[in-house]
Formats: sequence, C-alpha cells, structure tokens
Amino acid sequence: MNESFRNNRKKIILAGGNGLIGRILSKYLNLKGYTIIILSRKKSATDKQFQYIQWDGKTPGVWCSGLENAFAVINLTGKSINCIHNEKNKRAILSSRIEPTTALLLGCASCSVPPEIFIQFSSIGYYGDTGHHTCDETTHHGNTFLAGVCKTWEDTFNNFPLPHTRKVVVRCGLVLSPDGGLLPPLMQITRIFAGGAAGNGKQYISWIHHADVAGIISLILQTSHLTGVFNATAPSPVTNASLMSELRKVLHRPPVPAAPAWLIRIIARYLMHTEPSLILEGCRALPANSIAAGYIFYFSELADALQEIIGYRAMKNHLSRII
Repeated sequence: MNESFRNNRKKIILAGGNGLIGRILSKYLNLKGYTIIILSRKKSATDKQFQYIQWDGKTPGVWCSGLENAFAVINLTGKSINCIHNEKNKRAILSSRIEPTTALLLGCASCSVPPEIFIQFSSIGYYGDTGHHTCDETTHHGNTFLAGVCKTWEDTFNNFPLPHTRKVVVRCGLVLSPDGGLLPPLMQITRIFAGGAAGNGKQYISWIHHADVAGIISLILQTSHLTGVFNATAPSPVTNASLMSELRKVLHRPPVPAAPAWLIRIIARYLMHTEPSLILEGCRALPANSIAAGYIFYFSELADALQEIIGYRAMKNHLSRII
C-alpha cells in the first residue's frame, strides 16, 4: 500500500516549525501524506499549504485542542544560540526551551486522546566540547553552558509522565542545507577567499545533510518500538579544517591560511555578534542508535553531501541559464 495513503489524515504538530529544521520537516512530512499543523506565535500563516494555530509558547490554552488525537508532536522551539552568551541571552536561551516544552507536555496530558509520539529536539551541545574523543547516545553530558541547557531541557521532557505517548529525544548536529543554517555564510566567506580553518582547525563538526534529518525522523515516526535518544548526525564527523577544505574544493577555491583563535574571537564577538566557542569548540558525535535502528544514510560522507547541495545545484542553475 502507498505510504502516503497509509498516512492520510494523520496529524503532526510542529512547534517551532518556522525555523530551518521545521521547514525541512514540514515539507518532507507533507509529501509523505501527513497533515501538518504548525504552532506559531504569528497570527497569519506564512505557508498556505499548512495549517497554523497561534500560541504564546508558554501557557496551555485553546491551542491545546489541536493536540487532540494527533499522531505526533515534534518540538523544535528555542531561541537561536547564535548570539553572545551574556547573562540576558543565557536566560532567554534556557527559558525559550523550557517554557514551550512544559506547555506542550501539559497540553498533551490534557488530551482525552493524546498524541501517539512526542519527538523532542535537543542538540549535540549536550556533550559539550569533546575534543578528539567520540561520543554517542550513552555518553554523559558535558560541562559547558550549552550542555547544561540541553541537560535541563531533556530532563524537563523525560521527567514528565505521558504514559500513553511514546517519547523520543533527537540530539541534532549541524544541519547542512542551502536554505539556512551555517552553510550559506560559510560558502560566502569561502567564495571571497577567506575560507581557512578556524583556530587550529582540530575541533570536530558533527554535521548532517538535511535529507537525513528528515529520514531519521521518518524512521522514528514509523517504528513504534523506538524510544529514548537518537543523535541526528552523519556517521563521519569531520574537523573544522576538513570541512573548510572540502568547501574550497566544491567552490573551486585555493588553500588559504587558518585564522588564529585570537582573531576568530574578535571577529565572532565584535563583527558577527556571536559566541566564539561556537566556532572554536567541537563535538565528535556518532549516530549509534540511528544505525542500530536500521537507518541507512543518504549522505554519510561530507564530500558527497556538499557536492549534492552546492555542486549539483550550481550545475543545474548554470544549465537553466544557457538552455
């Protein structure tokens, strides 16, 4: 039987559905035949093909009726960590995750027919700066600020009883997409011959192609016995130096010197207005549970992922101009 037909009228609620991962999942799951409902703080819909329910991200209210008889809730809420981590932003980063998660949990608990599955997105920031050491879903949390945020966030989710709802935590890595995230600005600086390694370049980047984010979520949705934690990362994390080298190859740029750590700190803080540790620290995460569950990656190697995202699209755009 056609999968889209089987999924017909199954309702998936996306909280934080207007971000990069939300846009990826909403389009993919819509093509799979699910009805997509996005919880949004905005009054008007930004995409007419989806349903929107307004909420404040804090308080249970009339929006909770949208959770009734849903197949799945996927929580993607949270202020971007791409900022200076001063005390004000630290409080906002934490509260923007805890408050919506708590509201969603209370909403699910109030349903007479609660959602079958609740997928809580977290981050590989849970593991902190791992250096050259690998980590998987069994690894203890790190001791950085973001590791503490992820630990508190996941504890909020895991400690709330939802006996009739399957619960899954997805710790997501760096999503490679042409439509947002870190890749477009990295492409921009590489094109202007500034795409060298950051610092010593040894910090690991646990990346994932946007198609595999959707693929892992689809596997979790369709496999009723899967619970617990899943790293959404490719099985081959790379160093910062390797990432920039591959980018230069795809964009046909020559090698350039690395930017020293002190310069990265100045550029990050005063020009990019972001936390330098986001660039200079890394995580070498492996998707052990996704692989054990039988997931087969579309893109397990960085070179193939970048070629698909950048090289194929560049060729397609070139052909469209000359045909």
